[in-house]
Amino acid sequence: MRDSGVLFCNFEISGAKVLDSLADEVHRVMSRYGIHYKYNIFPKGDFNLMGVLGTMFSEKRESDRYYAEILWNAWCDLKESLRRSHGSEVKIRGGMSVGKGLQGPAGDNIVNNEETLIGPDCNLAARLVNEALESDSSGNLLNPSGTLFTIESHRSKVEHMLQPASAVRQANLKGFSKPVALYSLTERKEVESITEFITRLRKVPLVTVEGEVVRDFQDMRKCSFLTRCMDLLEQVAERRKESSQLVAFVARSGVGKTRRIAELAHWAIQRGWPVYFGECYSWYQGEAPAAGKSGKAIDEHIESHSDEGACPYYPFIRILKEQIFRISNQDSVELKRDKIATVLTMLDPSNPELDGQAPVIASFIGVDLPESDFSSALDAEARRNIFYERTGDIFAREVERSAPGGTVLLCIDDL
Repeated sequence: MRDSGVLFCNFEISGAKVLDSLADEVHRVMSRYGIHYKYNIFPKGDFNLMGVLGTMFSEKRESDRYYAEILWNAWCDLKESLRRSHGSEVKIRGGMSVGKGLQGPAGDNIVNNEETLIGPDCNLAARLVNEALESDSSGNLLNPSGTLFTIESHRSKVEHMLQPASAVRQANLKGFSKPVALYSLTERKEVESITEFITRLRKVPLVTVEGEVVRDFQDMRKCSFLTRCMDLLEQVAERRKESSQLVAFVARSGVGKTRRIAELAHWAIQRGWPVYFGECYSWYQGEAPAAGKSGKAIDEHIESHSDEGACPYYPFIRILKEQIFRISNQDSVELKRDKIATVLTMLDPSNPELDGQAPVIASFIGVDLPESDFSSALDAEARRNIFYERTGDIFAREVERSAPGGTVLLCIDDL
């Protein structure tokens, strides 16, 4: 059994002429997110897709929340890509679930074997897409294109990325003894603010290494290292420390490193400091034993890291896209460009070239913008240099315009 995430999609197509281009779009999006997938084409013209996270061909073992976020982002990317490339010729509906699955080969002989995933959570995704394909007595589909169904326990893992909404209806699903509430997921119109994000992280109890729960700030001294960190940052803000300071929480998985970073960030937000938070999830490769010279494992809970499947600049992609430029997936192309250009122009209002660099920055943070005359003439090295320089300029400006003392807290999780 493996931790897994499953996305089932049904594509209602206008005819066979779109199949090749549709397959290309599916491959591009699934590959971008490291999703192992297969699809079937049926005589009536349906194109069904099963995408899986958690197999040996995909990402390593991670959390339900991580899988749910990847699947949701892949769904949004796929839906938008199909809208641009095929318009009304392709309609998409789906079901999403995360949980456990049994991975292995399936088939009646060696030739016909294929890698697949089976289990109740995989079956749930298939049943959810069937609910999304509900039709009336005349055979007309009741749910519009773009409908993605899931259940509450899975919806809650990505609720910070969604518009608040009530359940669409109750459904009797195989495997459940009672009717289950179905939720149709819709993208959040506004990007989650850093304050909202940190508040969400702080819902998890803060526990000391001795196992004591820290209930309020008065109890904070129980976390001696966290308190020392706060004292150190206070000295930086008051210019009692002349240089920037690095605070690192190093420990095995699950002891509360992220929760401590959240407390530190909350403390800084209360003091009016600019706070930015990025994650290196693409680098995390689960847990593996480390061997000593004798060949025996010296710690069975050591986290292993690799560049397998890593995404360059990943921590800063989120910071720039969501926290600096405040770009939402629902923003129009024009609005996305304006948001990036506005920040760049503020770096030096007298430099007209900065506006033309917006497509360069956008290309590094996963935003598609039309090239400008300036950006289209640049080679790959020049584009990288511009990205590095402008990113440095943006953070330098944040320090300059920050609270008294010029203090900015930059948090990078899961390094």
